[in-house]
Amino acid sequence: MKKWFLIFLVLFLIPGASEAHASLFKKHEELHYERPADHFNKAAGTITIHHTLDNDEYVLESKGTLETKSPAENQQAQIILLEDGYVKDSAAAWSENENDITARKRTASEDSGRYDLAGFYGMKNAPVYTYDWSSNSLYVLDTPISDLHSFSIADTEQEKRTGKMMDTIIRQQQQHVKRFIKDSAGLQESCRLFPLTEWKKHMAPPDSGLSPDTVEQAWQDVYHTVVDVTASQQKQRKKVMPFLSWDKERKTLSLYIHFSRT
Repeated sequence: MKKWFLIFLVLFLIPGASEAHASLFKKHEELHYERPADHFNKAAGTITIHHTLDNDEYVLESKGTLETKSPAENQQAQIILLEDGYVKDSAAAWSENENDITARKRTASEDSGRYDLAGFYGMKNAPVYTYDWSSNSLYVLDTPISDLHSFSIADTEQEKRTGKMMDTIIRQQQQHVKRFIKDSAGLQESCRLFPLTEWKKHMAPPDSGLSPDTVEQAWQDVYHTVVDVTASQQKQRKKVMPFLSWDKERKTLSLYIHFSRT
């Protein structure tokens, strides 16, 4: 049976973040949150095939770009790249007194698959801070009888069939993992587990019912935990598939990380 492991991050009971996980936006200042639309021109991620290698291998370029309407005291961009639901790579970038920043990573890969990019973008311009997330996908088709082909949005019937097939396979695998997590952790059937790419849908203020600074700090804890665990497990030739659940009534955020052999 595939191994898995469970981490609980309980909001309001989490101790202060370490320096490595600390937010850029709080420090010792009295800051207040404003909508990202008031300060961001762009907060978006992209995944492209940068170039191809021998033996049908290729290099992906993942980017998370933030452009603000004016130079900001601090900016931050973080991205996590997933392949068929498993964490593939990550990157982060920081800047001071600029109006744009890009977190960028090039990653070697091979075979067909769906790549998803979860991005976080934050800005501080005291006394204001704000942040946002992005999510996007790239489908790659690489077979012995066809040239390497990729698309983000299906334009042809063949692309639509390919995308639907990949989505179905990944969804079935994720449903299996989610059932295993629910059974092993004793979660209620009504408990909704969601991937990192759906963070904004479930956790963005004010819908989550949490204060903006709590949401931002929770993201930082989750991001760094996923990055650290992935790095540790990749050394053991394992890959990780993260899921989160949010109990709005109990104000509890749970992070579940499923391990699988590569």
